[in-house]
Amino acid sequence: MASIGSAAAVLGSSVSVAFRRRWRKSGRGQMLGLKHGVNYLVDYQTCWKLEFEAESRRIKAALGKLAKGVEHYGSTAVEGMRAKPILDILVGVEPLELWKECFGPLESLGYDYAEHAGVPGHFVFGKGRDKSERTHLLHIVQFEGPSWSSNLQLRDALRQDEHLRERYVAAKEAAIASAPTGRVQYNELKRAFIDEAKALLRDQSWRRRQAPQDLITGGGFRDTHDRSTYGRKVVDHGPTPSGWGTDRQLLALRRR
Repeated sequence: MASIGSAAAVLGSSVSVAFRRRWRKSGRGQMLGLKHGVNYLVDYQTCWKLEFEAESRRIKAALGKLAKGVEHYGSTAVEGMRAKPILDILVGVEPLELWKECFGPLESLGYDYAEHAGVPGHFVFGKGRDKSERTHLLHIVQFEGPSWSSNLQLRDALRQDEHLRERYVAAKEAAIASAPTGRVQYNELKRAFIDEAKALLRDQSWRRRQAPQDLITGGGFRDTHDRSTYGRKVVDHGPTPSGWGTDRQLLALRRR
């Protein structure tokens, strides 16, 4: 039985590699990559998941024990959602100061440090087919810290909630209409939606930890925190400002 399982694993790996080669040869691989300063969305591509899986293996091999976790996040991690064709990868290190030790290993994979990315608490590396574009953006954050938890929580909410996906895509399209060529301005324009969604999700998660599960009802986001994915503990960010996170507010965010 072990030999059959091993053979199946090898066959599955070969099929995955063959699929990626056919995808790139067909030209659809060009759907991953965005020129600097240009903003547009493309339809979801099933090959994004395969590309992340392959890149994740390379990152884990290069970083070794430095990487406490490697996750696919952002819009390309949400099946069926339109996204900028750049693969967003979250790498967790602990303590955060170890990010500097990731320089060499990531450079060996073709990444360069985006010193002026301007994302608080994130150390961002990127790569592309050439210097004029990005196909991958890798964000190093504190493992199981606030940014790690909130980004993965939002990813899982988007995966499960069709209405939330629709509202987020609408927010991104509005941002692109206002800033078709400015990446910094585009990110700022969609930040309000992201920040509000994260705050509401965080508050609901906190409230759920304060009350018995069978007493919690309503139509808001589901708390999808997966311990096997995120790590060994649930991070308690404490209470959020008064008035955030009611089920009515969560529904309002979905329907706006």
